[in-house]
Formats: sequence, structure tokens, C-alpha cells
Amino acid sequence: MHKKTFLLLATILLFASILLISPVVFATPSLPTSDASPALEGGEEVPPTPVVEPESVDYAVPPAGIPGFYITSSPWNPRPGQPYHAKGTYLFWNWASFNSARGQYNFDALDLWMKTNVELGYEGLGIAINTYTGRNSSPCGIVEQGVDAIPKYVQKGRDGVWGTADDTVIEADIADQRNGPDCTNYGGPWYLPDYKHEYFQEQYFAFVYALADHLLNSPYRDKIAWVSIGTGKDGENIPVDNMDDPFYLNHLTVEEWVNYEKKVMDVYADAFYDSSGFPRIQLTVQNAPFYRSAWERREIASYANQKRIGVSINNITSDFDFVLACDDPNPVVTCTGIYDQAALYNHSIPIQLETYGYMTGTENEVYAAFARALHFRADYIRLSGFWTFPGIDTEIVRDIAKWTTKYLGKGFLPGQEEPPSIWSRMREHRNPVFLNYATVTANSWPYIGNYEFYLVQKHLPQYQAVTIPVTDDERITWMGSNSKPEYQERWHTNLHPFDQKLYNAGLFKLEGRNVQTQVDPGWVARRTDQATGNVRFIFDAADKYFDQSTPTTYKAIVTVTYLDTGNDRWFLQYDSINGPKPAKPYAINDWTVERGLALDGGLPTTGILDNPPAYVQKTNSGKWKVVTFLIEDGNFNNGLFDGNGDLAI
Repeated sequence: MHKKTFLLLATILLFASILLISPVVFATPSLPTSDASPALEGGEEVPPTPVVEPESVDYAVPPAGIPGFYITSSPWNPRPGQPYHAKGTYLFWNWASFNSARGQYNFDALDLWMKTNVELGYEGLGIAINTYTGRNSSPCGIVEQGVDAIPKYVQKGRDGVWGTADDTVIEADIADQRNGPDCTNYGGPWYLPDYKHEYFQEQYFAFVYALADHLLNSPYRDKIAWVSIGTGKDGENIPVDNMDDPFYLNHLTVEEWVNYEKKVMDVYADAFYDSSGFPRIQLTVQNAPFYRSAWERREIASYANQKRIGVSINNITSDFDFVLACDDPNPVVTCTGIYDQAALYNHSIPIQLETYGYMTGTENEVYAAFARALHFRADYIRLSGFWTFPGIDTEIVRDIAKWTTKYLGKGFLPGQEEPPSIWSRMREHRNPVFLNYATVTANSWPYIGNYEFYLVQKHLPQYQAVTIPVTDDERITWMGSNSKPEYQERWHTNLHPFDQKLYNAGLFKLEGRNVQTQVDPGWVARRTDQATGNVRFIFDAADKYFDQSTPTTYKAIVTVTYLDTGNDRWFLQYDSINGPKPAKPYAINDWTVERGLALDGGLPTTGILDNPPAYVQKTNSGKWKVVTFLIEDGNFNNGLFDGNGDLAI
């Protein structure tokens, strides 16, 4: 029996006076209509994906049910994750909080935190370790120094005497800059960790083994989703604040820093993984920043991949600069983009991303940022200071989180749970990039194209299938990038992207902000390039989404969001069991976020059409619409345009 639930394909389309495709194309796995299970037809749970033995796969699969959102639930303010669709919770812990003296470890606070949050209903627990908190992460009145993440006995060195050459901390040449009401050391000495110090490493690594032993024998072991390796400042792959680099380079070279990071990863892997190198508890390493050069990021990601250690990228925004740089011919730059490590290794190690409320700030930015995270196949998303940020905790953002969590960690790798649907959100790189906290001129290796989840739009001029990006934001001066010639193809580059018809739809709103506030399909949309004779969109579904091992008929729901402008017609063509065929629309409704995301995954109960023709007749209402198609004789075996697609518009 085919283990497919019912398939949802969702496409966001835009129509101007000609066809426009805007933000999303979805698909949910379908049931063969000829071999349906009564349990599945009755809406019961789909049988779980069979467990794959670790030795049979290369992918370090997270435990079942653990991928998803992770939010902070602190010991002094525990909170449930269900309202925020969070599968897990996490917390950063200073090494010093567990290790008061040489060989003495107390994990009572950690145990209580795990117990409390398991009882709150969290399925997964994330534990992150700090050995140094930077100048901006060390609030006066809470910590005296960033190095206080290191146990006091370790700071004093092996001789146990503070202020000697044996200390494991170094006085920086820049004084303590903190000058708040609780600060008493302004202008006084600021200390940095001596990562190379033999005693520092000896005691830190002893602690790592003690932590691993405790967690591996904990009654909550099966709830521990990941442990984040503490390497440098704030646990990340950067030793000190940037202002301290010139001084610190005299003590620690870039090569020494990278070698230290690898040594730390070796120790954690030895402590937490079995003798074959397979995770007993999954590890991740925070690899967004770097000491002096972005090649460090590439080196650490490659080494993490070899060790089956996941990578954490602490940045999710709607767009950014220097994202994918593997096509840069400069060997120093190649594959050093911030998301290169996700694109290169999301098939072999878990990918963890992080965002803060200030990085998004509005409903539209959250939607675009989370779609971006899913495009790069995130398994975990850490939300730090997110839900408490002003204006974030709305019903719309909660709906977006609900939608996102359906796809985190899902895919077609051995041992992975298959996604409930597949989709493509029409999108292109915008210049400049407006973020909630900054405006960025971003033309150096941005990500180009749609945000997609196993449903890929193909631009094929030979089949008149070229679409161009447009926007309702008049501030956007052009779309695309000139980082390489391929990025300047017409389906990426538009030197005049503003479209008045999109603006007239009435969803573009800044409301005093730097970014679009409400979710807006016109933020970026696509339209057919009819000026050059291009009249269609072509979409190709991932082959693994449809089991083609035997002749099969698939039932599918396809959802398309389009701008109802003009009085022309358009139709959805699909690969049926009898060849290419136009689909009859099942229902048409005004667009809402919930409808556009196909959040419920089923057929709509409103806007149902009575014996419609096999096309959509536009009515020039100027509104965004959502049309739903019900396909009952789908083949979806690349039967359109000489094997190039499964759907076309």
C-alpha cells in the first residue's frame, strides 16, 4: 500500500492584465485512488515512517518528533510551547554554573529545568553551552565579566592563584565599556579567555565528558534533541568581540582558532557519539560568525559534516547579502556564504537556524523568513527574544508558525518523515533589501529565485515558460543580481519591477516601518513575460513525492493564489493518467493568509463552483484570489513538456 496522505499542491500566482504568478505553490502527498486505505480515507493517522537503522544511512536523522521550533523556557519563567507551535525548548548554560571546583559537577539545576519542561509538554530539549559571553552579552548586575562563564578555579590556572602568568584569562587592551546603572567597572579591566591554555582545555574537556555522562544516563535522555557545542563568544565560532580582534590576533592566530574549534568538536563527538561516530545525542555547532575570514565558516562546516555534527546558522531574515557563494571563482571566497553550509550539507547533517524578533518584526517578514528557512531545509528553528518582540505575537504569526512546523525536518532522506505537502513561493532578490532593523545594499552573492519546498518552477524559453518578478513596493529599484551572468537572466532580473496593479490590490502597507507589515502576496510576485512570447509557468514536483514504482493514480489538491485583474482566462494543466490535461477549478475564494497557505490541507467549504469549465475566468475585481483544484486522475510522472514538469499554468 502506498503510504501517501492526500496531496496538496499550492501555487501562488499573480495576474496582471496578463498572467502573473505570486507567492506560493503547494502539494500534499496523495493517495492512489485505486488502492486507498480505509484508515487514511477516514482521516486517521498515517502509519509512521519505518525506523532506519543508524548504520544503514549517512544522514544523522533527528529523533522522531523532535524537529521543529525551539523557544526559550527559563527556570524562573517556564512557559508552554503549544500556543506557539513549538516542539521544543532550549537554554544556554554557562560552564561555570555546573563546575564549581576541579572534578566537582552539579547538574541539579539542569535536571530541574528538563523535568519542568517535559511536564509542560515539550517533546524536545536543547542544551547550549557557553564558555565566554561577549561584551554585549554580559549585563552588569548579572555577571561581572564575560569570562565568568568559566569557573573561577579555572580562571586562576593550575596554581590556583589569581593574577599570575598561569591564569587562563588575558586582560584586553580595551577597557570595560559597560556604563549602565548597575555597572561598577566602567573603564576597568576586561578579560578574554585563553583558549590555548593547557589547563583551560584540560578542565573544559573534563567537564564535557561529565556533562555527556550525565545526559546519557538521564531519565530525560530521549527528550534531549541536541546539545550545542560551546566554542567561542556566546557559544559561537568566534573567539571574542570584533573590537578585540587586533589585540587578540597577537595571541591567537586564525589557524590556531580553527584548530581549537576542531579539537573541541572532536572532544564533544567522542563524549556524545558512539564508537562508530553515530550520535547518541545529536550535537550542533554555531557557525554563522567567524574570527577574521569567512573561509573559517566553510572549514568548520566541512569538518562538522565529517563528524555528523549539525550546523547552526544564527540568522533568518526575509533576504540577505552573501548567502550562497559556491560559484565565486576566488578560492578564498568559494562556498563561504552564510547559507552555503545549509545548501551543501542539509542532506547529511541537521540544519539549525535562529532568529530574533528584531530580525523580522512584522507578519510579512516572518512569513518570508520562515519560507526561506524551509527552502534551505531547516530541521530546527531557535526563536530567541521572538514572541515577546512588539507586534510579533499575533494570530497571523501563530498561523505562519503552525504552517512552518509542518515542514521542519521533513523530506525524503532515509529515516525522514515525508512532508505533508510541497510548495513554491514566487520570489526574487530585491534591491535594496529592506529589513526590520536596516536597509542593505545587497548584490554580492544573494540567493536568487523562488523559495521552494520540493516543488520547483522551471524557466524554459523553448516552451514559452519564462516569468519575470514584480513587486508592489515602489522603493525596489531592481530585482536580481549581477554576481554571475546566469543571475542576469530575464526570469531573475527586472530593472523596472514596480507593478501598479499589485499596488492597487491594497495590501502594501509600511505603517511607519521599514518593511511591509501585513502578509502581502504582492511583496514579490511573478507574471508571464508575454512581451517576449512567454505565456506559462512550469512546475516540477520532486520525483520521490510520488511513488512511481507501480502504475498509480493520484488524487491531489492544488491551490493557486493569483491577482484577479483583467478579464482573460487561465488554466492549470497537469500530468494525468491519460496525458496532459486541464484541471477544473473546485472553488474560488478571496485570499486570506490561512487560505493562501492552505493551512487546513483540505478542500474549502466556501466558494464551491457548480460544474465549472476547465479554466479560471478572471473578473477584474483587483483582489487577490485563491483557487482550489481537485485532481482525481493524476499521474505526476514528469509527463509535461518532454519530461520537464508535472504542472503548468
